[in-house]
Amino acid sequence: MTIYLIIFAIVTILTIFAKKTYKRNKHISYLFSIICILILSVFAGIRDTSVGIDLHYYGTYMFNRAANYHNLFDYLETFHKSDILYYSLNFLVTRFTKDIHIFLFIHQLIISTIVYIIAYREKEKSNMWLVILCYLTLWYNSSFNILRQSISIFILLYGFKYLEEKKYIKYVLLVLLASGFHQSTLIYIIMPLMGKICSKKENIIKTIILSTSLLISFLFIDKIFEFVSTYFPSFLNYSSYVVIKATNLKKGYLIFKIGMLIEILFFYFFTSNKKQNQLLMTMSIFDVIFYSLSGFMRYGYRLSYLFLIHNIIFLPRMEKNIKIKNNKIIYLITIIMFLLLYWYFRYVAAGYDGTIPYKIGVLGV
Repeated sequence: MTIYLIIFAIVTILTIFAKKTYKRNKHISYLFSIICILILSVFAGIRDTSVGIDLHYYGTYMFNRAANYHNLFDYLETFHKSDILYYSLNFLVTRFTKDIHIFLFIHQLIISTIVYIIAYREKEKSNMWLVILCYLTLWYNSSFNILRQSISIFILLYGFKYLEEKKYIKYVLLVLLASGFHQSTLIYIIMPLMGKICSKKENIIKTIILSTSLLISFLFIDKIFEFVSTYFPSFLNYSSYVVIKATNLKKGYLIFKIGMLIEILFFYFFTSNKKQNQLLMTMSIFDVIFYSLSGFMRYGYRLSYLFLIHNIIFLPRMEKNIKIKNNKIIYLITIIMFLLLYWYFRYVAAGYDGTIPYKIGVLGV
């Protein structure tokens, strides 16, 4: 656990230097960022292949299978009808090396590069170091496990700029590109419509009220079904179609996510530019809703990732948009505390993604 925190501290400090030197010397600023990207990529690349639950199949197994093919199209035709860009990346890397650690390095290199591009793009709207800290605490560990979806969702996050600017053709093209790495991201085709709904003040208030009501309902879904079944016994015959017993929901972690959401909602009303960030606020709510669904919907937690990831730009923007100095300081202290606790509850206490303890792998194995 400690090694991750050391890496996070080093990268965050170097990112602060990158922001401070940007106006005086962009080349030095970029150098600091490149060092951070390489630190994160090397750390991901040298890990043992046991670090990350899905790494055995979507990493090692599929990489080795790709190495056995001489033709990309034969490889894709035999094994994969979807997510072809991810498997094509596997195949491409095997043309140069048979070492899975090189692939893991390149995988993180792609993601970290996108994150830093976004951080520079957001530097006028937020603090770069907070963008990076959000990435490190909310997703860096998950990228060790969730290989396909990690690249996919960061392409989506990059494309959020075009959604805000109403450049819908560019946005849809990026959604299609992202779906080539993980098809679940096709759901984001509807985001321009969601953006229009959230562009009006009265609609965002209704969305928050509706989302909060749904969230409370999901938390007590068993009690609700029990109550309805008392008066309508036949309801049990239909509830089985909705309720799927799943093991992806960890109630302690959910309670923490709800607490973090309450904090975000509280400080959101102290920010300026609410209209600009209403869609991001709604995504934070949907993140918690879909995670709560994972208690009885098999892939609810996976859908929550599509919304969680936008907190990487939303939480830092909120800090910039709080105009009262004392409120800004309080928000900054509490959000850093919540981010670190989030990382602890998710990756250490709840054990998601299987990235702790960290182990160094052997190159060539």
